[in-house]
Amino acid sequence: MSLAKEFIEARNIKIPTDVKQLTKIMDDYAFMMVHLEQTAVSANKTLTIKNKTKMEKVTFEQAVKPLMKWLSENKHPHTTAIVTGNLAELVEGVEVVKTDEFIVD
Repeated sequence: MSLAKEFIEARNIKIPTDVKQLTKIMDDYAFMMVHLEQTAVSANKTLTIKNKTKMEKVTFEQAVKPLMKWLSENKHPHTTAIVTGNLAELVEGVEVVKTDEFIVD
């Protein structure tokens, strides 16, 4: 069943006999279709954002696991990799002092 027919039947509208009534029904139907399209676009954007965030997480995880594996197989536990958009750096910790003494709450 077409949306137009469902629209007409849901409102118990008799098939119009004059142009004014037909124009009103067509305007109401056009308004409903625009509203449905806007709602669908909005919902699709929300789904796209949620899916993109999930996809980015999976992509990041897939990207870093090979590096993590390589580090564990080829370097000692005090080696760190720092990766940016245009640089990859291996850093070895020679001496470390860790304290929270100077952190302001």
